[in-house]
Amino acid sequence: MRLNTGDPGLSDPKSPRDIGGSKQAPRTRRGLRVPAAEIEQIVTNRIRRLLSEPANIFQIIEDQGGGLLMHQKLMTRAADLAGEWAGMSPLRLRVILFALIERVDMRLDEVTIHLRPRRLTALLDDRLTATNPGTIDDEATLPLSHPVHLRRAGKEVRMVIDHTDPFAPPPKPDRALIRLVVRAHRFHDMLVKHRGGKFGDLAKSERLNRSYFSQLLRLAYLAPDITTAILDGHQPAGLTATQLIERADLPMSWREQRRTLGFA
Repeated sequence: MRLNTGDPGLSDPKSPRDIGGSKQAPRTRRGLRVPAAEIEQIVTNRIRRLLSEPANIFQIIEDQGGGLLMHQKLMTRAADLAGEWAGMSPLRLRVILFALIERVDMRLDEVTIHLRPRRLTALLDDRLTATNPGTIDDEATLPLSHPVHLRRAGKEVRMVIDHTDPFAPPPKPDRALIRLVVRAHRFHDMLVKHRGGKFGDLAKSERLNRSYFSQLLRLAYLAPDITTAILDGHQPAGLTATQLIERADLPMSWREQRRTLGFA
């Protein structure tokens, strides 16, 4: 399975990278990272969604012949496989994906997965194995697309996935991020209400050095929608408490905050 990035500024499509086997993110020509984990998640969820769509499965297997009883058997197997998908081991998922997918094209607004339909039929008919993935590699592929958005976050590129995908994972609140934001607002309120005394005294009472205390207070001035997103678990993939607190260049402008942290 190959990853092609065919947009200007992204990796050369003549030098595609495998995904699924390595967790290292592909880089753009400017050295920016493209999140491989998010791409793998999209591919996995999109194939599962296809397996749960009887009309699309029927069209794929009908184009390859076979009788009605065979079609019914394969469609039943597709539904069963979709139900088993979430509980499969990562290794089995990877074997299936590498067998079924010829390549993945990534663009600024869309990921397109090129599926091998004959191999899918072989999988549903239990004729596809790791040692015998198939003999026809020059067959026409079936494109499956999924909308995404690539956003800059400092020196990195982050992928915002369309969460209308029924198989997309639910939001995951990051306790460390939430604790950081809540603490920043608590310290800010203490300073505003003069309950903590002088800045240095308050930092000392919390057993924090002035520099860290100052960094923490800046987070009380995050844009309200950024704060809400963090509390709800909708922060960009890869944004951690350490990264947030160490952003010495965090701007005061809410618009620039969204761009810098990957929320816009």
